[in-house]
Amino acid sequence: MMSKKRIDYVLIGEDIGYCSFDDTQPDIYEEYRNQTKVNDFTYLIDKERKYFFVGEVLQVSLDGTGLDFDLSNINEEDLADIKRGVKGFIYAHFGVEYEPSLLVISHFIENK
Repeated sequence: MMSKKRIDYVLIGEDIGYCSFDDTQPDIYEEYRNQTKVNDFTYLIDKERKYFFVGEVLQVSLDGTGLDFDLSNINEEDLADIKRGVKGFIYAHFGVEYEPSLLVISHFIENK
């Protein structure tokens, strides 16, 4: 049995729904899947088919010890720019429109 690793994220994004994941072509998601670099886009796809988050990473904790994130450090104008960028990214890649929001997520992946 494989163990799981917890990664905590703060991101601007949206759950576009697992139904948006085409499991007949899983390779098309690899470029963005589980990205952890701040300011990069990421796909957080739940293996149990509960969610498919798409967003831009603002902060990440790779060791599962939690996040040290302060909302007061976010400029509203920057936040609006990021939301526009994420909205455009989701539309370009999935052809749907969403209003991204600030999300805090604990995502579990198989530990290799």
